[in-house]
Amino acid sequence: MINYDFSPLGEKKIPIPGTSQLVRIMKLTSLLLIVFCVHLSGATRSQTVSLDAKNQSLGSVLRVIKKQTNLAVVYNDRLVDTDKKVSIHVENTPLAKTLETLLSPLSLTYHITENTIVIMSLQGKEATAFRETALQQQTVTGKVTGEAGNPLEGVTVSIKGASNAITTDDEGNYRLSIETSDATLVFSMVGYGMIEQELAGRATVNVSMKAVVSDLDEVVVVGYGTQRKLDIIGSVATVDAAELTKTPVAQVSNMLAGRVPGLTAIQGSGLPGGDASALRIRGFGEPLILIDNVEGNINAIDQNEIESITFLKDASAAVYGSRAGNGVILITTKRGSGGAPTITFSQSAAFQSVTNMLTPASSGQNAELIREAHLQLGLPEETVRFRQEEVDLFYSGTNPDYPNTDWMDVVTRKHAPQQQYNLSVRGGTEKVKYYGFIGTLNQQSLFKKNGGEYLRYNLRSNVDVHINNDLDFRIDLSSAIENRNFPWRDNERENSVWVDFWNTEPFYPAQLPDPTKIPYANGAGTGGVHVTSNSEISGYRKTNSQNLFGTMELNYRVPVVEGLSLRAFGNYRQDYSFAKVFERLVDTWTYNHESDIYTPMGGANNPRLTHYDSKSRVLTGQFYVNYNRKFQELHDVSGMLLYEVIDYASDNISAGRDNFITPVVDYLFAGGVNAQRANGSAWEMGRQSYVGRLNYGYDNRYLIEATFRVDESAKFSEDGRRGVFPSVSLGWHIANEPFFRNAKHTVELLKYRLTFSQTGNDNVGNFQYLSGYNFGSNYVFGSQTQPGIVETGMANPLLTWEEMTIYNTGIDFRLKNGLIYGNVDAFYRLREKIPGSRWNSLPSTFGAALPTENINSTTSRGVEVLIGHEGRANNLFWDVKLNVGWNREKWKYYDEPAYDDPDQVRVSKLTDRWTDVVFGYQSAGLFTSYDEIQALGYVYDEDTGNASLKPGDIRFMDTNGDGLLNWRDQVVIGNGTFPRWTGGLNLNVGYKGFDVAVLLQGAFFFYQHLNLKRGLVYPELMYNERWSEANNRADALIPRLGGANSNTMPSDFNFVAADYLRLKTLSIGYRIDERYLQRLRLRGLRIQLSGLNLFTFSKMNRYDLDPEAPSGYGGYYYPQMKTLSFGVNLTL
Repeated sequence: MINYDFSPLGEKKIPIPGTSQLVRIMKLTSLLLIVFCVHLSGATRSQTVSLDAKNQSLGSVLRVIKKQTNLAVVYNDRLVDTDKKVSIHVENTPLAKTLETLLSPLSLTYHITENTIVIMSLQGKEATAFRETALQQQTVTGKVTGEAGNPLEGVTVSIKGASNAITTDDEGNYRLSIETSDATLVFSMVGYGMIEQELAGRATVNVSMKAVVSDLDEVVVVGYGTQRKLDIIGSVATVDAAELTKTPVAQVSNMLAGRVPGLTAIQGSGLPGGDASALRIRGFGEPLILIDNVEGNINAIDQNEIESITFLKDASAAVYGSRAGNGVILITTKRGSGGAPTITFSQSAAFQSVTNMLTPASSGQNAELIREAHLQLGLPEETVRFRQEEVDLFYSGTNPDYPNTDWMDVVTRKHAPQQQYNLSVRGGTEKVKYYGFIGTLNQQSLFKKNGGEYLRYNLRSNVDVHINNDLDFRIDLSSAIENRNFPWRDNERENSVWVDFWNTEPFYPAQLPDPTKIPYANGAGTGGVHVTSNSEISGYRKTNSQNLFGTMELNYRVPVVEGLSLRAFGNYRQDYSFAKVFERLVDTWTYNHESDIYTPMGGANNPRLTHYDSKSRVLTGQFYVNYNRKFQELHDVSGMLLYEVIDYASDNISAGRDNFITPVVDYLFAGGVNAQRANGSAWEMGRQSYVGRLNYGYDNRYLIEATFRVDESAKFSEDGRRGVFPSVSLGWHIANEPFFRNAKHTVELLKYRLTFSQTGNDNVGNFQYLSGYNFGSNYVFGSQTQPGIVETGMANPLLTWEEMTIYNTGIDFRLKNGLIYGNVDAFYRLREKIPGSRWNSLPSTFGAALPTENINSTTSRGVEVLIGHEGRANNLFWDVKLNVGWNREKWKYYDEPAYDDPDQVRVSKLTDRWTDVVFGYQSAGLFTSYDEIQALGYVYDEDTGNASLKPGDIRFMDTNGDGLLNWRDQVVIGNGTFPRWTGGLNLNVGYKGFDVAVLLQGAFFFYQHLNLKRGLVYPELMYNERWSEANNRADALIPRLGGANSNTMPSDFNFVAADYLRLKTLSIGYRIDERYLQRLRLRGLRIQLSGLNLFTFSKMNRYDLDPEAPSGYGGYYYPQMKTLSFGVNLTL
């Protein structure tokens, strides 16, 4: 192939291999002169220029000509030596004469076309060959802009598979000759993502390029500032906003599971507005969550507002001191950018359905199981609830007085809708940049009729003002408004509609002949789930929550000291919550078809109304001195001094009345004056802190960071109020060492990290160093009831900070072009002075209420691994990464009695024991005959022996062989209910306009307590999997009904492994080609289909339970949901 290179001035030239090409190029160059002469413009030639150059390079003179004439200058670097020194002086001289004067002494000539000056050699042999090629060529033009619409100069525009290229001018315009109309244009520029565009016959192609940052040069938000990812020497992980927006979710926390090594996210419910995941870093307690440097609720923010999320796990979190003992999650919201406004609108419609849940048995099955249980208990036939004839009637369905009501079908729907809309605008000038956002979310309940919904509105305005070269100003305003409208019972797991569901028996009809009467279905006193799940019948719980954030920041760069800046930050946060709970009086009825008689069964609850009003505020002030400077290209020095003060206050009030005359008027004045109540409370607390940080880097090889933080908390007395928390971090860029030079072309990054840090925790009750009184039991004086007070107990002026010391070591690595990248971390944490009371080590005769003391301690350790691979082949891009985390905690000291008995030490002693160890009895299946029981060789009860045992009961092991089954036979049966191992596999693939994102997430080595029957109704699973005479199997899933009391003892029979692997998210998207959007004046359009919690592989599937279900709850909770959604993202 012949390579022709006509590169614009100042752009990297494409080399032409072999001197044999020179003659051909000269011929084509001569022909180019002839062709362009036909189009010579006299107006262009008549332009005048002024030059005054003495011994300057030809290239610099040509750049002056380009600037004065606005003409592109094109030449071949093999023929034109732009480094050659020239001298010229002309004033207001025509362009043609100027070029002649300049180029003739260099044996060069020129040609001027519409907007291009072509510099050529005087040798004309190349012209003939070039003419033949040029006559076949067409011209394509266009403009290249940045994301904000700003023109990009210097973008290389080339034809894929060929060598001819051009660069854009200072207005972003280009003009390129092509030989075929089906060519593919390639746009590339350092710092921007490459774009390929098929011409498809177009003569004009405009593109918008997106800036990209090298993974190593990426700036990451860290404590009270930012750092290059390359320079971070703590254990820090990030999640990019692009990963969060591919699958719409109601709660951001539900998108984080499996994305960060060491992060555990457990979603314990599917309740709309209450389905957030509990987040834990490295198995520790609840982390500190900061939104733009202020404490906030991660689940009250829209995922589309977020720019990035950073997780600080070791010394990197220590700078936050008392609040950072369990790690820190930093959320950074989006900000403005320069250029024309970019308007983005996105919408998603989703349907939610249950991942896995127990289903109720039919009326015939329930009646059979109740009868079976009663008979197994030895009850006489006359006291058994159902006769066999009645059981048969429930199965037959022929008698309307013996119905089979599927209450799940009656009150729930297969899919609950969810909708999300948001609109944002981003843009600005050099002086002012802005970002605005408005979003709304609607998430509806699984219950059909007035089952409730969750509504959220998010508003945000972030504005940055560049006042002058030394002063910047920032002002942010944001708000989240949450409305929860549910039936009044749907508030807590143990007092919810799902409790009523499992107590609503299928023996009652869903509708009576008289439609004005509500059927009774037990419901454990509520009338039934058809009552309590419908807010129009039972009453409602309406909650309105609002939070408002206002932030102002001033940043001043001190002009007389390079690298020194001052910063003042202030935030006001207000949270307001108002709840109105109205419980209606509902009459329910039973009906006998034979007698045609309705029997009233009473109301589900007394009519009552309660108002709850809560208001809190947080004031945060921060004052910084920052310094950042590099000396002699070797020494990077930065530092920070910070004073921070935070003030908290809260006010709460409640009021209510009972005995409403009518449910139509649901206001306090309509309630009975003799049944009214009121209550209120308030609290306040404050912290002040002094923070310092010093960073030093030498020659991009050696890094050190030292921090200190002094916290003062009003929770402690003056003697214990101050906590000092230091940290030291060391880093070594091994890949930058001279001895590593030979491998540098393969290894981009190899960095070793070592950190030590101390943090604190003041998570105890306020003012426990003071003795006082609480309002407690009431007393009757005469005929009046008066409030009483009780002592709060003994004060402890010595109570102080809980302390945590963390050691972390790690290594980061990356091979060239992302062939392999990742990091490995190992940590050890010592947690001391854990608050507790000496209830266990003191005798029960000690009469005083004991104070809280700093007495207990634990140790934790863990390992985290992230490994990934990314690559590109033509139009195909892929990135796959696997992360795994393991952590475990042990009691170093726990206040407890002094055990002497070896079995007590083994089973009960906690000191020096892993915190996730669970003891219980070891089982060996079920008894299948009386012969097995008689041949057992040991007894379950010292007094009665094995008299209570029957076939179908659990066979427990006498592990110590003493002939008696008791607590001494307990052994380790599991690892607790918190996962010891977590991980995720994240795959992203892009091909042309298509993209696919897959996240597999798992948790391992944790257990669940089984308690399948919590209410009056049996799950169908128990009917199908129970032991019975007809199903006399030792491996039956459920012991006999009405079995021995020993069946309820803690054992490995009802404590089962809950390990799981879940297809957490799947997203398939397509970005419409820009050429189809130009006529509509759109800059981008993407459609996507996505899912959340789609498939789960777990042993818990055998029990019809989700592995993240709360342990031991059975069906007494709102089940987890899977989501399928379709969305559109539009950019203007």
